Amino acid sequence: MAAMELDRGFSDRTGEYIVTFHAIELGLKAFLIKCGVPEWGLREKPYGHDLVCLYNMAKQRGLSLGITDVDEMLAWINEWHHCGVKIRYEFTEQRTLPICATLFPLAEAIIKASN
Repeated sequence: MAAMELDRGFSDRTGEYIVTFHAIELGLKAFLIKCGVPEWGLREKPYGHDLVCLYNMAKQRGLSLGITDVDEMLAWINEWHHCGVKIRYEFTEQRTLPICATLFPLAEAIIKASN
């Protein structure tokens, strides 16, 4: 529901991607903590900001989202979120990202699963 509210005001600017990617990361971490993974372990490698690694670990612990192309979507955005968090600090490279609104159902499903 919260992601749908954000959809009204988002216009695919860098800050909006940062917030959306971070929501996905925190949702995955919340799910893993709910499954008994210690919080401190999620801060370090191989997890940290790695959405693909977090998602794979969550799937191993029963996360099922019912959304098509999750693996591809996460791999695509992970390039900008994981290594060096380039979405925040890299401004010279051209970015090709999905429209922010296409990520909201993914964020919403992950957050729901973590409740």
